[in-house]
Amino acid sequence: MIINIYDKDFNKLTTLLNSASDFNDLSYSAQVNGNGDASFTVRIDNAKITASTIKHYNKIEITDQDGTVRWVGVIVAKTIELDLIAVKCYGLAHIIDRRLTGSAEVHNGQANTEATAILNTINATEDTGVDLGTLDVSTAVNITFERTKALQAIKSICEAVGAQFIVKSDRKLYLQAIVGQDLSASIFFRYEKSRPELANILQFKVADDGKSIISKSYGKNNTLTSAQEDSAIKTEFGLLEDFNNYSEASDQTTLDNLTANNNQDSGISPTIALSPTVEDNFEAGDVVQVILDNGFITIDTPYQILEKSVRIVNAQKLITVKLNLEVKDFIEDFKNLKKNIELLSRAI
Repeated sequence: MIINIYDKDFNKLTTLLNSASDFNDLSYSAQVNGNGDASFTVRIDNAKITASTIKHYNKIEITDQDGTVRWVGVIVAKTIELDLIAVKCYGLAHIIDRRLTGSAEVHNGQANTEATAILNTINATEDTGVDLGTLDVSTAVNITFERTKALQAIKSICEAVGAQFIVKSDRKLYLQAIVGQDLSASIFFRYEKSRPELANILQFKVADDGKSIISKSYGKNNTLTSAQEDSAIKTEFGLLEDFNNYSEASDQTTLDNLTANNNQDSGISPTIALSPTVEDNFEAGDVVQVILDNGFITIDTPYQILEKSVRIVNAQKLITVKLNLEVKDFIEDFKNLKKNIELLSRAI
């Protein structure tokens, strides 16, 4: 692995090589609808490590030996010891999170158009280093922001239309119904008790959190109110209510959408640790096929990777993924996903 360090304007300062023991304890992660992080340690006596090279908000780029970019972000914290410095980084979306919308800034139009306007406006003031990727959600929103963090504003737009966003390692923002590729026909994470020779899953853990279940949500802004009930969730679990103040919603439709999207079923999200032999050819947001039969749980289902974490140990990549089982309006081919989730819930 290689760590390239740039100044805040992406001018290269130095390159740290794993082969030269320039760094240790490298890990990094990426998330859908959020931001990842990274960390590594360096020796103080390394000539490449200076106050200038590990300055706060310098850009960090992590690549494979062949130059494939795996992660991009910024330095946000350092812990200095006698001979080592631990460096903490956040993903590049953190720069968007440190920028604000205007006062009483109205966004009334298609979701992709309004998210584009937010990014273009803050980049025009000072470049964040994030460019526009694919933004293809045409559903209308009507939202007003008041000095809101720009990343939260983009997230609010996504919540209003049931979409997803991510800033990928190509330094681009994506806003789509489903970010990522459908790789379920070619990438399989599997563990079958009867066929251990095919297994590439080392650990599997799933937690079923009932505390997050909501069957009826209430919402309001300054003048409007909304009450949205999910009859299927209510039939399954009873009346479980929640309330939120959506001050940014500027019309009834947007408020209704935000309120309805707050309803949620049982919070099942498996975490899978993969064998070091698994090829690193998937990213957060992609859809993969998970096959598991441990004698208690049996599933053969496509899942979206909600979060991907990588640790480098003895030059090997140890990859852990968190899966999202309940993406709204998922790919049409996955129409049986809900049925499989319910079966898994009962098995657990």
